[in-house]
Amino acid sequence: LKEFFSFKNLKESFSKTEGSKGEIKNSGIDFSSTAYAFGKISGDINGYLALSLPLEDDESFQIFLKEINKNLIVEERDNLKIATIPGEQNFVYAWKKDKAIISGQSATEKINLKERAVAFFNLLPDQKLSENDPKLTKLINETGDISFYMSFEEAAKMASKMSPLK
Repeated sequence: LKEFFSFKNLKESFSKTEGSKGEIKNSGIDFSSTAYAFGKISGDINGYLALSLPLEDDESFQIFLKEINKNLIVEERDNLKIATIPGEQNFVYAWKKDKAIISGQSATEKINLKERAVAFFNLLPDQKLSENDPKLTKLINETGDISFYMSFEEAAKMASKMSPLK
């Protein structure tokens, strides 16, 4: 995770010359569509963060990932491609034809990231916040370059667990 999102790596990806390897505009990501960042933090440091990206070309996305990290291992599972970096248990890429999820988790998190990626892609409609929370649905339907949504109910639960006033 640190390697992929490092300033050096991002700077190199965005400044590649036309036609060079690892050029982000050839990544297969659909930059004209909506992307989502989401996560969950529990306890002191347990949790995960994920980024859901729309894809316009899943094959280009795989090529892009392999250009950025030559050691990437790609496997197919449950109609998804799942990529990991050897020795890195807390970071995963997963994608299918039109969507990718990039996810990382804290080192103390015990959930298998490959399983979590499969679960993200297989959510039932009643499990999707975007289909069950009227406030989020309203926000999704508004126009804007960047929108931010936070569940204050969940934040209040976390705050009460971490309160030094207990």
